[in-house]
Amino acid sequence: MAGSAIPLAIDALLGLVNGSSSFAGVKVFDGPRVSDNDLVNKDRLYIGDSVQDEPAVEGEESAAHSDLISRDEEFAIVCTAEAWTGDVDMKPRRDRAFALKNALEVLVRPTVVGGSQPTLGGVVLWAEVAGGVRVDQKQTPNGAVCSVTFHVNCRARI
Repeated sequence: MAGSAIPLAIDALLGLVNGSSSFAGVKVFDGPRVSDNDLVNKDRLYIGDSVQDEPAVEGEESAAHSDLISRDEEFAIVCTAEAWTGDVDMKPRRDRAFALKNALEVLVRPTVVGGSQPTLGGVVLWAEVAGGVRVDQKQTPNGAVCSVTFHVNCRARI
């Protein structure tokens, strides 16, 4: 019996993203972001991190049955899609950041026919992109940056 599905869910999410042609040319990070001084890749996706000082994952456990042996775990993996360019035009950056968020959503959305992974390959009972969305836009010495922070909510039996 696993102690938590969180590490497996993060690994599965990274596997889905890294195996998808929708993220070709996108730098995918497992966790913390790089500083703005280290901007190299124009499109980035952070699994388990955000622009704000939020936890990588938040969740809770509860008894699944009256026997108290099986446990249910619900958690939200914080993700940030970010687009940068060397110019000051924000609209293309915002559109690209949302396109990356939407591409990840398509990978886990259970209503999509063919190739959807609402269980992250059987790691969780279900996963979905849901909850709050935060958009941060800024002009830096390196150009326009737009970050879209969102959550992949999961429920697992552990």
